Amino acid sequence: MKKRIFSLVLALSCMAVLSACGEEETAETEESSTAVEIATVERGSISSESNVSGQVVSDGQESVSVALSVRCTDVYVEVGDTVSAGQAICKLDISATMANYETASMSYDNAKKSYAEQSSLLSQQVAQAEKNVSDTQALFDMGAASQAELDSAKLSLENAKASMNSALDQLEVGMQNYKATMEQLKASLANVDSNGNVAAPISGTILSLSAVENGFVSPSAPVATN
Repeated sequence: MKKRIFSLVLALSCMAVLSACGEEETAETEESSTAVEIATVERGSISSESNVSGQVVSDGQESVSVALSVRCTDVYVEVGDTVSAGQAICKLDISATMANYETASMSYDNAKKSYAEQSSLLSQQVAQAEKNVSDTQALFDMGAASQAELDSAKLSLENAKASMNSALDQLEVGMQNYKATMEQLKASLANVDSNGNVAAPISGTILSLSAVENGFVSPSAPVATN
């Protein structure tokens, strides 16, 4: 009887242990699980969009502009006319610009001439001062000139060189200013011939025209597009 009771107690103990182990495994399994969302896979397309701004220009289209704000004296074409490359579109009054260019050109030529003349004269003065130092040094070595006379000759040479450099530097600045003015005026006359005519850059049809007789053209808008 005791053996049967002991066996029954032992069996119940084993069942309790197995039950506890099963609960721990279930808890561990539940703790390690991760929730997922299930969705149906569908076929589609991926696209991206970018917004840009600009001007659309057709092949072979070209505009002609000028860097001047001047009066237009004549207009030779209209929108829709067919023109050849190099054909005059309009004529501008460039008399003031040409006068300024001629003045700057004349001033530049005079500045170059003055620079050459002053350079020759001042170089002669420096050469004379150098000779004076050499002669005075020779006399000093013979005892025929004093130290004061030698120092004075050397000082005169230094002054002559300084005067030459200063004068030529000023002339160089003036000459370069006149040259820069000439180049600026020349650049402003780009696309304009010596008679003031503005020519079509390429052959084709005049698509737009801002030039108006007795009106003004400016760098802000093309004279014409074809």
